[in-house]
Amino acid sequence: MIDSLINWTLFGLNVLERAEVARVWELLRLLHDTLLRLARIKEDQTHHWITPSKNAENELLPNAYRQLASCSAGLDPDQLAGACRETWTWGMQMATTLAENHDLKLPHELIGK
Repeated sequence: MIDSLINWTLFGLNVLERAEVARVWELLRLLHDTLLRLARIKEDQTHHWITPSKNAENELLPNAYRQLASCSAGLDPDQLAGACRETWTWGMQMATTLAENHDLKLPHELIGK
C-alpha cells in the first residue's frame, strides 16, 4: 500500500507537469482511498476497509479528517499541486509511523528522489 502511495503520488506530479489537470484530479481520488486506509490502520479503525470513506468523519480523529481535506482540490492547477504536496507529506508521515510500528522497510532511495 505504501509503494502504491509513492507510485501514484509521483505519477500524479508528473501528470500535473504535463498540465493534464483532470487526470491529476482523478488520481487524487485513488490516493484518497490509500490515505484513508493508512489512517484507518494507524488509528485502528479498519472495520470499514472496503469503503474507507464510510463514516470517516466520525471514525477518524479530527486531525486526520482535516489532513484528508488538505489533500483535496478542485480543477485549479495550483490547488491540485498543493493537494499533491499535502498527499505526499501526510502519506509519508503515516508510512514512516506505520513502518516503525510494524517493522516495515520503506524504499528510502525512491522516497528521497
